[in-house]
Formats: sequence, structure tokens, C-alpha cells
Amino acid sequence: MPLWVHELFHFFTSLIVGAIAYWEYGNLGLVAVAFFAGFLIDIDHIFDYSYYLITDFRNLNERRRIDLILDFFRPEYYIPRIRKVFILLHGWEYLLVISLLINAFWEGTPGLKFALIASYFFHLLFDQILCSGNLLSYFFFFRFFNKFSLEAFHKRIGGL
Repeated sequence: MPLWVHELFHFFTSLIVGAIAYWEYGNLGLVAVAFFAGFLIDIDHIFDYSYYLITDFRNLNERRRIDLILDFFRPEYYIPRIRKVFILLHGWEYLLVISLLINAFWEGTPGLKFALIASYFFHLLFDQILCSGNLLSYFFFFRFFNKFSLEAFHKRIGGL
């Protein structure tokens, strides 16, 4: 699937969650929260791409600048070259952390938990189904303990 279609799905899913949150709670700010949690978390791909630029200096010298910019939109090009999948803002564990933080600090904002968790959940679910090799791929600690290895990210584990 082309990256733009993938991102379009995240964009519209987060807007739908935001619209539902607005409809249910009457707070327009929840649309922005859902958009951030369901779409803008992909900003973490900048880290993966920066790692690619830093570790592959030859590309800086041999390729035109426009090609380097376009590579950011072609993770299928740069991810295999670095053999790493960082995506630091993607992790099923974060759902628990988000929920605990909202309960502790922002419980007085109706709909906040729904907007954040639902939008983030659908983002991860879509990525999990389309991009991962196993059920553990989108757990941050799994990637961390496997040194963010591309092989571990795509490796089938038992029946998972």
C-alpha cells in the first residue's frame, strides 16, 4: 500500500474519532487531541529517517537533495538499509500509560481519554495489521529488547 494511502487512513480515522468525541462531549479541542494521537504520532518516522541519513553518509554525497527528501516518503527504501524500526511513539504499552496519566491529572476533562485512546488504538491496530510481522512488533519494549531490529520486527514468533 502506498504511504499516502496509509497516512490518509490515519488522517480520516483520527478525524472520525475526533468528530465522535466532539459530538458526544461538545469539546472541539478533542478533535485536535484525536488528530494528534491518531495521525501526528507518525512524526516519529523522522527519527528513523534521520538515523538512515546519519548511518548512510554515502547517500548524502551521491544523491541529489530532492531524492533524499523523497526518501522520507519511501520507508520501504530506507528501513531495509538501516535494518532498524524505531517508531518510538508507537507502542501498545502507551495505552496504559496514557490512561493512567489521564486518570491522575486530567480526569476533569470529559472525553479526553476517549479521544486519545480510541484514536491511538486505531492507529496502532491499522499499523499492526498491515506492517508488523508478529503480534509483538508494536510493543515498544519488544523492539527495545531486540535492539529495534528489523528482523525481529518482521519475524514470525510461534503462532503469533
